[in-house]
Amino acid sequence: MNRAVELEGNNAATVANSFLIAKGILPKDAKIAGNTAKDLFLAMGTLDDISGSGGKALRATRTAFPKRRVRIVRVPNLGDLVNSDQARVALLGAEAFYNAEGGGLPVLDKTVEALGVVGYRMAHILSAANSPVSSISQMKKLGVGPSGGTSHRSAAIILNGLGLIDKIEMIPGNLENQAKMLQKNQLNGILLMVEQGHRQVTDLMRTGTFKLISLTGWQEGNAVMRFPFFRLSRIAAKTYPDQKSAIETVSAQTVLAGPSPKEDFGTGNAGPVAIAATGQPVSDYVILRLNEALSMEEKIDPTIPSASVLRPRKEVREKRIQSDYFTSGANALVLVVIVYLIYLFLAEEKQTRRPR
Repeated sequence: MNRAVELEGNNAATVANSFLIAKGILPKDAKIAGNTAKDLFLAMGTLDDISGSGGKALRATRTAFPKRRVRIVRVPNLGDLVNSDQARVALLGAEAFYNAEGGGLPVLDKTVEALGVVGYRMAHILSAANSPVSSISQMKKLGVGPSGGTSHRSAAIILNGLGLIDKIEMIPGNLENQAKMLQKNQLNGILLMVEQGHRQVTDLMRTGTFKLISLTGWQEGNAVMRFPFFRLSRIAAKTYPDQKSAIETVSAQTVLAGPSPKEDFGTGNAGPVAIAATGQPVSDYVILRLNEALSMEEKIDPTIPSASVLRPRKEVREKRIQSDYFTSGANALVLVVIVYLIYLFLAEEKQTRRPR
């Protein structure tokens, strides 16, 4: 109950009411007086930890929508909600704003916009502790988490950027099962796109049977230019058990996102949008409340579309004629001196040319 209130941001009265109903102390249809709030759904991935960025996004959403009952919708592929009107906002990574399938440059999805910065996800590449594999380029089979999820999409982009998309087989699936497959050498590694210090990664590292390896070669080709939403980053040493040195990797910003304002609210097929096709844009007032609740000094990544109220405004300064009397008098005096000097110069020149 404390977790539901403190971490998930639920109303204390609602949590207590549910507890009393579960214990049979109150009837099943018992309701809290005056509680007529409607459900508002927040979409997030299956690996988003409620004790980390997932909980932060949930608490901010509850603060910004105080009269709504916020519920979490968890799906591996957030695009599954594209034709439903359940998800009002979603926790998305910067890569979710692009369609990066196949080769070439990714296509920006403008049907959604970022409403506030939640944090960052980093690419974590796990290998068996006793495995000689020390680079992703040495792998043949790579576990990528749930099918269509953030890790799956990010792994496809990373392999594409490294030129390994046709050389490494991506194996989607449940993280727990993939960890067992990695121990049995049925996989060469697992790539997860999660926040630094992720609980499930910590639990895996604590067993002593896994190791983290660095992502190398990202800055050597044109991947930095093709996928600018992935930034070079580093997992600090001792972030996880038995991690003695820093791990080089890439990171992507995570944001709360909502529908973009447009005349036609139909959702496109450019990316894994988690917003309703009929959804209305979130109001500026709510967006400002979201950012206040998130309390992040970090600005939204310029590579992804953001709400207009959050974009920097250009100051328009009017050019006015100087009306200061002191300055005007000084300017006049300078002009007089210049005219006088010209007069002296001409007079001296005339004097020198006069015949004796």
